[in-house]
Amino acid sequence: AMASSTRVTSSSLDGGVLAAGATEADTAGTERGWLVRLSASGKEIWATAHGALNTQRFNAVATLPSGIIVAGGEAGKTNDPRWWLARFDSEGNLLADKIASFRSSIAAIAAHHGGRLAVAGTAWSSASATKGLLFGTDSLGNTVWDQAISVAEKERLFGIGVDALGRVAAVGSTTGGGVVVHADPWGRVSCEQSGGCANKLVTKCDDGDLCTRDVCSAKSGCTSAAAPGQRCDDGDSCYIGGTCAAGKCSKSANGRLHARAEDVAGLVSVVSAAPV
Repeated sequence: AMASSTRVTSSSLDGGVLAAGATEADTAGTERGWLVRLSASGKEIWATAHGALNTQRFNAVATLPSGIIVAGGEAGKTNDPRWWLARFDSEGNLLADKIASFRSSIAAIAAHHGGRLAVAGTAWSSASATKGLLFGTDSLGNTVWDQAISVAEKERLFGIGVDALGRVAAVGSTTGGGVVVHADPWGRVSCEQSGGCANKLVTKCDDGDLCTRDVCSAKSGCTSAAAPGQRCDDGDSCYIGGTCAAGKCSKSANGRLHARAEDVAGLVSVVSAAPV
């Protein structure tokens, strides 16, 4: 039998538990991201594994008010990871995922206002130098803001939380001690950078357009700019999202609801599902 390891747990909206980690996909030690949902009594409701790269694992998991489950971690080679963020429905079906293009890892995620996320982790600027990774996404996983935390180029963030006003707090380590980061709802870590955005919830800058990136700046306040290629979802229940093109949410044939056969040889013992 192949081994599975749990790295983090989180409560689900129904009082149950979500556990995330990694499972070995073959005898060579290749790992896949593993997610399991348990009822309040501890009974397994479903379990699922994802990933096709050398190593993919989840280090954090959270449930949004909508019931969407978000898991974050890393993908790629063991010594050259990329942060990985995946969204699942309440039954464990993968809706969408994203892998970064630079060496990095996600350690913690927290639900933000309006279905958004605040994310913390580590980014490598060289083989030995690291920076604290801090960024926020909208409800579909598009990055809205990001911040690199660097004091001695040895920073790593491994915990994050969001208060009732949307302000972000993250904790981690640096050379010789710990680091605590306080940021406004837009990830800015100084009053000079924040300006009038300090107490402005991220939902207050939402212009309602699926294909714009809504931000807040100290000089201009709320602004919205076209975001071609951004993920979008117009609410059509027969499609799982789409992509922004020419200012509109364009649906893809690949996003239409369908059943697809996949080769799961060797994974039968670690992948199972049951109705909620």
